[in-house]
Amino acid sequence: MYNRLTESSIWLDLDKCPGSQVLFCQTVNAIIELYDPIDKLRSVDSRNWHDHYHLASWIHKVVMDCCFSPTSFLGAYIYLKRYAEKVVITPDNVKRYFCGACVLSEAFFEDNYIHPKHICAVAFPGRSQSTFNAETATILKALDFKGWISRPDFFATVRSVLD
Repeated sequence: MYNRLTESSIWLDLDKCPGSQVLFCQTVNAIIELYDPIDKLRSVDSRNWHDHYHLASWIHKVVMDCCFSPTSFLGAYIYLKRYAEKVVITPDNVKRYFCGACVLSEAFFEDNYIHPKHICAVAFPGRSQSTFNAETATILKALDFKGWISRPDFFATVRSVLD
């Protein structure tokens, strides 16, 4: 995978996890790939790097300000990837879907409830909690209420993100 973001472009200390900067950047790259894949028909230079950096900065802010764990961050990517099999991820909806996936992942993996009011204040100032809750419920329904990610699947995803 082409390394769009590097450790020096965005700094993240996910619970002082070794390699967290690389893992964060590569996971953000994988999220971007869901809606803007690099293919042989387009050159890498034709992409809008400013928008990608803006999304990465926004994800960094949300992850840090909402205190999402590294495990739930990666779980959110897995949920987002599964959800992308059912809907089209676009630059317009990726933030909403990412936050919904993070909430589900944090609740499932860390048994931690993050209040929608807090997420809306951090990620979507002015958005109503009920709208956010409805979008999160839509993701859960689309995943057929299957929040389980097996250990082999989780670590296979980590390996694929880091490749």
